[in-house]
Amino acid sequence: MQQAIFRLLEENALCSLATVTPRGGAYVHTAYFAYSDALELFFYSYPDSQHAKNLRKNPSMAATIFSPSQTWGVPGRGMQLFGTCQEAQQSLEEKAGLLYGRRFKRFKSWMENQKRSEGRYLLRPYRFLPERIKLFDDSVFGSGLYVVSSVKHKRASQS
Repeated sequence: MQQAIFRLLEENALCSLATVTPRGGAYVHTAYFAYSDALELFFYSYPDSQHAKNLRKNPSMAATIFSPSQTWGVPGRGMQLFGTCQEAQQSLEEKAGLLYGRRFKRFKSWMENQKRSEGRYLLRPYRFLPERIKLFDDSVFGSGLYVVSSVKHKRASQS
């Protein structure tokens, strides 16, 4: 299962992020992401975006990762992740930047061109810690089968 998860993460750069609005409604956003070996997902966003506002009120988030070029009827792969997300504190900013820089070669130069506010970039890194994964990989687990697993993080802190 771990091999299938990390293969899917490596092969896809976009994810859909679902957050909860203050009134309890659903909100979805698409973002590029990077990930760590500890199964932390990082993405960058503006703190005044709707999903960032939602996360400040309620850190619950879900994400989907899959290739949009898959064809119905042909073995497919994808996953849904459920957990919590918040803006990465200063101690994780460097980690997020390093992971993004490895994954997206133009990231560092792109970030250098972003305007800073009070010495900080306007775009901020966010860290998503999945607590549960629902994975399907028809070629590995069989057609139409989902494998569900919990995720244990060593410490769900900002370090």
